[in-house]
Amino acid sequence: MEKEIKRMQELAGISSQAQEPTNDGIKIDWRDVHNVSFQDVHHWDRPDYSDAFIDYAEHSDGTPYTDQELDALNDDADLVHELLMDYLD
Repeated sequence: MEKEIKRMQELAGISSQAQEPTNDGIKIDWRDVHNVSFQDVHHWDRPDYSDAFIDYAEHSDGTPYTDQELDALNDDADLVHELLMDYLD
């Protein structure tokens, strides 16, 4: 899990303590993304999985991400792809 968190931070270009504001002004703590699930994962589209998106994620306390927070996560295509690769492993 620590490796995944560090990779997400690298992709997001933030430090381990930062919360990065998104275009919508929502602050996402990238260390706080847990229990992620995806939609539109088409294996014929591998390795790109260009249609895949996060449809559910939880904060570390178990509360689900809001639709706005999910949109902010999905705006970062590199993060979505990295989380998807971990999800499929």
